[in-house]
Amino acid sequence: MAALCAAAPAQGAERALELVTPPGGSAKVRMGGTIAVPSGDRVCFHSEDQMAGSPSNGNVIYQDGFCAERGASGWTTSWVTRPTGLGVANGSHVLFADPDGPSVVFVTDNPVEPVAGGSLNSYLRSPSGTTWLTPQEVAGADNAARDRIALAASTDLSYVVFMSRLNLVPGDTNGVDDVYAWVGGTIRLVSQVGGQAVGGRVTRMKEGTGGLAMPGTVSRDAVRTFFQSASPELPNAEVGVTSVYVSEAGVARQIARRPESAPVANVAFFGASEDGDVAYVTSTEALTADPKQTGLAVYRSTIASGATELVATQAGGVTPLAVSRDGSTLIYTADDGGLRLYAARTGQKVD
Repeated sequence: MAALCAAAPAQGAERALELVTPPGGSAKVRMGGTIAVPSGDRVCFHSEDQMAGSPSNGNVIYQDGFCAERGASGWTTSWVTRPTGLGVANGSHVLFADPDGPSVVFVTDNPVEPVAGGSLNSYLRSPSGTTWLTPQEVAGADNAARDRIALAASTDLSYVVFMSRLNLVPGDTNGVDDVYAWVGGTIRLVSQVGGQAVGGRVTRMKEGTGGLAMPGTVSRDAVRTFFQSASPELPNAEVGVTSVYVSEAGVARQIARRPESAPVANVAFFGASEDGDVAYVTSTEALTADPKQTGLAVYRSTIASGATELVATQAGGVTPLAVSRDGSTLIYTADDGGLRLYAARTGQKVD
């Protein structure tokens, strides 16, 4: 017993509280926007407080983005969304951080060269400098201020997805929302057929300027990108309803294809595994031969095989909440005489 008692303090002594933000800083840290890398040695956050060289102008009311990194002598905070010109604006937010390096993607309406500010634009800040990820249209005929926010990114931040109705490449002349990707310095159309824009949208966790794309929209290696579209020009499209597509090697194909005899309804992307091999979609439509109850149901689609299975259906519909990183589990709620929480695992259908 004595040996056991002696070991306990040693284990506890290895754990310690560490001050991440600079000493003397206030508690005005917005934890809802926190990004922590898996190692725990780097944390990005938003704050209204002055720190790491940020000025008081604009920071008492509006937030800015910072990253703190653990080193041999403790934590050091950097102002990673610093603009090239200062002014009162809506502030800045860190959106994504490279887990293996110091690079971040952030959005701001402050001036960052070559942009004068005024509308939300996204940037990659890395050791080599700052890169504008969401440029204006090539023709320059309509450069009105329009928000352009990075919505999803590959793990290494070399591939960043956003939406725009501006004509950013010659193949985009439709004047509606399209899905784009910034790829190592070039802009590519994602929602396209034969190089021509067909219109498409990324499914967002929250509509409006604050909503990022659903998890898994871009696979961690950037091989697959998921989007929604009602364009009749896309493969297997149904007129008047939305379908879900995966873009791979520049080719878009429909996932969770409808049975030919089924009445059609919108299909929406809900999430995917990190490797992009499994995707979940929602619809009130029966997408398989499995018995489906009324209301919204959730289907699981395996991308390589094209197989689709019903994983969640209840009378009155279900509400999906989350997908596990490996795509094996869906968490959802359903009201079956009382609101209950369910987990649908691989190979299971909960009804």
